[in-house]
Amino acid sequence: MNGMKRFLLLLVCCLPLLAAVSCVSALRQVSVRSCCLETLSPVGLSRLDVRLRVGVDNPARAFCLREIAGCVKWDGVPLADFTADDLVVERGPLAEYPVLLHLSLAEGVTGIPLHLFSANADLSSLTLDLSARVEMRGGERKKISLQDISVQELMQKASEK
Repeated sequence: MNGMKRFLLLLVCCLPLLAAVSCVSALRQVSVRSCCLETLSPVGLSRLDVRLRVGVDNPARAFCLREIAGCVKWDGVPLADFTADDLVVERGPLAEYPVLLHLSLAEGVTGIPLHLFSANADLSSLTLDLSARVEMRGGERKKISLQDISVQELMQKASEK
């Protein structure tokens, strides 16, 4: 898998997985099984819209991830901010869901750092901050916020699946 696809897989995989760890215990059974890049659409010189198709196995209750946002950092310095459209995950066996990510360069960053998308990229200094609101069917809600998540560790976990 090339670097760009691995990076995008990371962004999509980590949101439901991290929500599962942080939220209602039943969600710990949720797993991301696949991720396919459908389109990359540049929006000007500093934004990129990315459409993915994500396979999720959800034996728990249906839930929705809302207000998904985060920041990608290199050595603690913001590199890019991202948001994602709401993701509704139904209960049941493996199903595919479209996910639209909106990436934009952080203030002060003048160009997309293409070296991060190469297959041999050193991601040891790359971290993520994530936040989302998890809404369970039945009304339960929880805001999750995770800081300084190692991208390299998440990539290794995603490739083990």
